[in-house]
Amino acid sequence: MHTKNLITLSAASIGCLVLSACGGGSLGQVGADDSGTETEASGDGSGEVITTSWGPSDTDWYLYGVESMAVIEDASGLSVTVQESAGSEENAIRMDAESVDFGMMDVSGAEAALGEHELTTLYPLSIVLWQLVVGADTGVTGPSGLDGLSWNAGPIGGGSTQTTMDALAVLDVEPDYYEAGLGDAVSAYTGRQIQGFSYRGAGVQATGAILEASSSRTIDLISFTDDEMASIVEAEPTLVPVTIPGGTYQDVPEDVNTFGYWGVVVGAGPQVSDDLAYEVTKTFWDNIAEVQERLPQTEGLTPQVAVDELLLPLHPGAARYYAEVGVDVPEEMIG
Repeated sequence: MHTKNLITLSAASIGCLVLSACGGGSLGQVGADDSGTETEASGDGSGEVITTSWGPSDTDWYLYGVESMAVIEDASGLSVTVQESAGSEENAIRMDAESVDFGMMDVSGAEAALGEHELTTLYPLSIVLWQLVVGADTGVTGPSGLDGLSWNAGPIGGGSTQTTMDALAVLDVEPDYYEAGLGDAVSAYTGRQIQGFSYRGAGVQATGAILEASSSRTIDLISFTDDEMASIVEAEPTLVPVTIPGGTYQDVPEDVNTFGYWGVVVGAGPQVSDDLAYEVTKTFWDNIAEVQERLPQTEGLTPQVAVDELLLPLHPGAARYYAEVGVDVPEEMIG
């Protein structure tokens, strides 16, 4: 459909994102309610009630959900609830079961979870990249050093985990995989039960989990050679090479070569009407400046980029919006 280019993140765009402070607005506090499972976005709550599902409450993805849905709610009058989940695969299952209307999906994780089921999408939300952490005390710098090492490939139920394992398998690398959620993996790393972990984070910032890990145990990041990246991309064409600039993390002064894509999208369940999908999609793009102020990882995102990077079909209501603004959507990519 198109040629994907090498993504290089500018050093100027790397920074710690204080989500609750970005963009102002009426979102005084970001977090779960007493049950720890859901948060209402800001707004008067007078419109149609919709539910959305994102990620664990201690991850950036959950906060991205709160921030982006607050923009939707404030501008549209919809009443939006943001739910915590294990990650992309669980969100796909919830949407398919019609227990939530919209959710964050990692494309590879969604495909793995859905099987014969089909979901549609509205717009991408982030360039994401895989950050493969290993203890600097191990001396490991390349992927081959992970072979047989006690290591966590990503959070249980997260869409990134299988992609991590598949990429390493292409290179005939098989760590001694340690299954855990993100928080437990970080604790196991700092406690030296495991030697590292993988986290798929937004491409415009250092991730909180890795910063936390590095505060207790010096980290390094696995960097792939050009030949290794070529093998991974050949096996999984949705991935593209990404450069993490040196200095993004204090412990890692050199550039790091890894992989990523515009692969985190907002998906829609089968019960979502064309009109509702259109309204949410239009509201998002009409307010993209505020979204980008709150969420810098959306920098460079336009309706044309969204369609160019399609990896899962668009909801017909979303497709109607893109057509209205002059973006040609391939017929086969309309769900």
